[in-house]
Formats: sequence, structure tokens, C-alpha cells
Amino acid sequence: MQKKIFYLTLIFLLLLLNNVKAIELDSVKKLFSIISIEAKSYNIYSNESIQLFGAKAKNFVSDNFYWGPAGFAAISGKRSGYLEGGLILGFQFGEKLILDCQLFSGAGGGGAAPQGGGLIINPSLGLSYYLNNNLSIGTNIGYIHFLNGDISSITFGLNIGLNIWNIIYEN
Repeated sequence: MQKKIFYLTLIFLLLLLNNVKAIELDSVKKLFSIISIEAKSYNIYSNESIQLFGAKAKNFVSDNFYWGPAGFAAISGKRSGYLEGGLILGFQFGEKLILDCQLFSGAGGGGAAPQGGGLIINPSLGLSYYLNNNLSIGTNIGYIHFLNGDISSITFGLNIGLNIWNIIYEN
């Protein structure tokens, strides 16, 4: 019985390998990205703040310009169930010390927050420092505004970024 399973597995692998195509290097592209985790805070009311934890993916389309998804969830306060998600667009200046201009736009809500329809606009400026070729730490300050809700506040954030390369195969 074990021999039959061995031979069937071998035949399957040979058939699978028969369909593998060689990849030409001209059709392989590597794209730079930074995956960062971030803690941010802002005021919902003048006497109530919210702290969120989330992640962003900065997918670079040129040496300085990037875009990507971002999402956050409440980690403290009385707003459990509160979430934010959307897209970021940004531009970075510098090599070791980086000035980052970013726009986050998307939706947020839950946790009985006064966010209205939930549409968010959140521009920010950040300053990051590369500890080595792979890791950076940073901070940012911004302003969040829910377009038809009662939340408008200055935001503060701290983040850790990890550099990665995405390998893309183009036919």
C-alpha cells in the first residue's frame, strides 16, 4: 500500500513539474513596501479620548510616492467595537530621517461614537528614522474630521515600520 501511495505521489509531482514554466527575469519586478503598526489617539469629545491600534501598508509606486490600505481598532476607553478603515496616499522625503506627508480617507464607526455617516478625512505629517535597512520608528501628527459627524480633533501617532520587497510577475 505504501509503495502505491509513493508511486502515485511521484506521478502527480512529475505531472505538476511538467506544467512549470521558466520565468524570464525581464517579467519580474520588485516593488518596495513598508508595513507599519501604529498606535494613535484623538479626542471624540472635549473630555473623552480614544486610543487605537492598527496597521498600514505603504506600497511605493515611485521612489517617494505611495498608497495602501490602513485599518485601526479601539484598544482603550469606552468605545469597544469602534473601527476605522481606508486608504492612505503619501509622499516621503529623505533617506535616513524621513518627512512623511499622508492623507488617510475612509470610514469609521461603532462603539456608539458620534461619527455621523462615518466618512473620515485625516491628513497628517510624520517624522521617521531608520534604525537600520529594515526597521524604522516614527511619530505623526494630524487632524481627523468626520465629514457629517461630531468628531474633529488633532491626532497623535507612534509607529514601527518594516521594509519589505514584493516580487511581482508580469506576463
